[in-house]
Amino acid sequence: MKARFCRCGHGSGPIHPGDQTVVAEFTAMLAARQRPTPCTGRGDAAVQIGECGLERGRPLPGQQPDADPVALVLIHPGTEAALTGTLPCARSLIHGAWTDPYRLLTHTLAGRTINPDFTPRHDHVQQIRRTAALAVTALAVVLTLTACGATTQSPEHHESRMKKAAGIGSLSIVCNKDIWTDTRPDGLKKVTVTPADGERGQRGMVRVTLTGAQLVAYLNQLDQDAHPGWMGANLSDREALSGRVYDALAPAVDKATTSRSTADPAPEILIDDTLATKAP
Repeated sequence: MKARFCRCGHGSGPIHPGDQTVVAEFTAMLAARQRPTPCTGRGDAAVQIGECGLERGRPLPGQQPDADPVALVLIHPGTEAALTGTLPCARSLIHGAWTDPYRLLTHTLAGRTINPDFTPRHDHVQQIRRTAALAVTALAVVLTLTACGATTQSPEHHESRMKKAAGIGSLSIVCNKDIWTDTRPDGLKKVTVTPADGERGQRGMVRVTLTGAQLVAYLNQLDQDAHPGWMGANLSDREALSGRVYDALAPAVDKATTSRSTADPAPEILIDDTLATKAP
């Protein structure tokens, strides 16, 4: 069974794994920037570059632990390939021992040119504070984006569609059983599913009847899975399935009108595509 997650501020439950990863990376970077591990002279060092950047530096072996300047080579934060020749780095510009969260602050990861300036500066502490403030701002932006829209790009009129869906007494969906199972939210797993009538039932199709409130929950989940934003998870199979169901439900919900009498038929949505050529 697929886990369902809270995305874009809708619903309950844990946030989506993709959003959790982004937030965790920024949180780890902020913590490491504010509370660096002291550099003991062993292992790689986080070296201050420019106003806010850090790079991964590898000190040359055989130096005294308190050497100043420190002879080192800047290396790629991931591949560890050398990016420069040997450079003299003032000890005051060594922020601390290198740790992986610092990679978010590297010029290398951002695709910018490294221009080492290892001249000691008196405002180094202020630079660190400014960088930490920038990191706090970045984290706040990430938290805001993951909470309200960056992970889903809802189609036009989605909100008004949800309001219309809420007013529908009941609606039946006739579709393949796998489509329902793979697209429904966990909150609807106890909804009664019955075989469709006649030949469709023999082909494995089912009938699912939803109340207005249940339809709202279903449309919300379909929207999240069918219309991921730039920070949304790239799950093409779920996007295709949910997109097909959403596109079938949306126009029917948009045309919903106030019931005129108890004799009005209950609305039904049929999702049963076929090919122009018959099977042999």
